[in-house]
Amino acid sequence: MNFSLPKFGILTLAFSIFVFVSVLIYYLIRPKKYRWISLLIFSLSFYILIDWKGLLFLLPTSIIVYIFSILIAKFRFNEQDKKYKDLDEFDGKSNKKQIIQKSLLILAIVLIGGILFILKYFNFIGTTISNFVNKPWTVIDFIIPLGLSYYTFQSIAYLVDVKKEKTDPIKNPLKLILFLSFFPIISMGPISRANQICKELFEGNTFDSENLWSGIKRILFGYLKKVAIADIIAIPVAFVFKNHAQYYGIPLILAAIGYAIQIYCDFSGCVDISLGVATLFGVNLPENFDRPYTSPTLQIFWRKWHMTLTSWFKDYIYIPLGGNRVKIPRYILNIMVVWLFTGIWHGANWTFIIWGLYNGVLLICAALFRRLKPNLEQKYANLYKNKFITFLRIVRTLALVCIGWVIFNSSSVRDAMRYLYHCAFFWRSVGLNDMFSSLPIGIWIGLFLIIVACVTLYTPMTGREGYIKNISFKFSPAALPLISMIIFTIVVLARLYQFSTGNGSNSFVYSNF
Repeated sequence: MNFSLPKFGILTLAFSIFVFVSVLIYYLIRPKKYRWISLLIFSLSFYILIDWKGLLFLLPTSIIVYIFSILIAKFRFNEQDKKYKDLDEFDGKSNKKQIIQKSLLILAIVLIGGILFILKYFNFIGTTISNFVNKPWTVIDFIIPLGLSYYTFQSIAYLVDVKKEKTDPIKNPLKLILFLSFFPIISMGPISRANQICKELFEGNTFDSENLWSGIKRILFGYLKKVAIADIIAIPVAFVFKNHAQYYGIPLILAAIGYAIQIYCDFSGCVDISLGVATLFGVNLPENFDRPYTSPTLQIFWRKWHMTLTSWFKDYIYIPLGGNRVKIPRYILNIMVVWLFTGIWHGANWTFIIWGLYNGVLLICAALFRRLKPNLEQKYANLYKNKFITFLRIVRTLALVCIGWVIFNSSSVRDAMRYLYHCAFFWRSVGLNDMFSSLPIGIWIGLFLIIVACVTLYTPMTGREGYIKNISFKFSPAALPLISMIIFTIVVLARLYQFSTGNGSNSFVYSNF
């Protein structure tokens, strides 16, 4: 979520006031079963404050999802159907209902997915075709609503779950709008399922001081990662990526590692803020990160990075295609389809598509190797448990991920290839001195690499309890003002430094997707 938009003020002061007022009013409402109404009002108000035009797409999407979820549920098997399940006519009735349900689901996905396709990818496809046939293309200036990709995926998951009877349809249309527009997650997730958050979202929660302290601590550490780490590292990283043609070797490698740190602290910091704000209302959102840069393999990395998106693709594309319980050619196709969609989801640019296919190819190679050598890990169990070997595997995975991030962060495929080509000449290290002399932040890089090593590599982040208790060192509520002041001071100094270098913008990387 772009918490730092100018209209919300420097250091998100206006957003902090917005959250404080919304939490206060939420718990003042009696009886508590009506508290969801305040969440709906504040969610829509937040959406309007950022860009009211986005409601022109969010509300129609909500109406479509509401109507089709009710219709899909209407064609479920009822108790009377089950009484006659042994009769011949039941099979015909069963098939008819299944066909109707499937048709309704497909139509709904086409409608809400079509909005996403037209707004985000229509110009990209038109430009690509026009370049191929060498004819001009007039770009249409579409409005891109806040959180379009997120609430579209959340809508599709909800409709599929209603069809599979994993969740019941939300019968109140206003509650459905709240589910899709809940302001802590509307822009950058995590992508939540109805059976994960609807009960806490709709039934009203009792004030809990533990939730209050946990939420505040999570928010503070989110801002720390975002402003004091990601935004500072972004300065030299952006400089090198922009001028990559002038560098060789170490500067480019350092910038690639720096971007890996930046995008993690930026995105996970935003998710920390989202989860922290939701916790203030007693709503427990799903975790989105679990120390991904400690992963020994790429498969494990993608199970720990943007976990809600990964699980979405697994549950709603990969498994319906057959998963890994198919022959090798079909398995390869399934993986490539999933990663093609993953790349496309991130944006309308060939760099994202190539990035997705790059990860798909690597995962296929790893999977085929495991099939050819299924007992390799058991045979060399002691070797796999060796800490040094594990460390080397983590470094290897990080190197593969950083190569992918170079493609991801480049403005074009050609720039990405040139960047990686120049990285290969690591012994030359051309531009290293110029890099540090032109930017007075050499000491900052070292300092924040140490901080990020602690935050990224050694902070347990699986589950709310593990994250909060370990990262906070179990400090009591009485110490919260002091801790808050320390973190606030760090954030302010970081922001002042950014403005002094002319790099005051701190929009979130994933707000673009």
